Amino acid sequence: MLAGEVITVGDIRTDSRLQYPSHALTEGILSMLSAPLIGKQGPLGLIRAFSTDVDHFTEADASFLSAMASEGASRSRTRSPTARWVSSTR
Repeated sequence: MLAGEVITVGDIRTDSRLQYPSHALTEGILSMLSAPLIGKQGPLGLIRAFSTDVDHFTEADASFLSAMASEGASRSRTRSPTARWVSSTR
């Protein structure tokens, strides 16, 4: 994730990269995509998609999530909600 790529977990039950797989399994989650939100000054967070099916996500899904993460990160570079509120009250 630190390299900025989308991570696909096809089967949470067998993937050793997850820190708390039991939490996901309790919720019925079996597969997951994770994409980083990278801002100009570094990581902002993650966007994730979950499925109750094993190997649910395709390359197209990963590309879509990556695009959503890029868009979300670019939106965070615009004026903050506080700045918009201040300018609208003037």
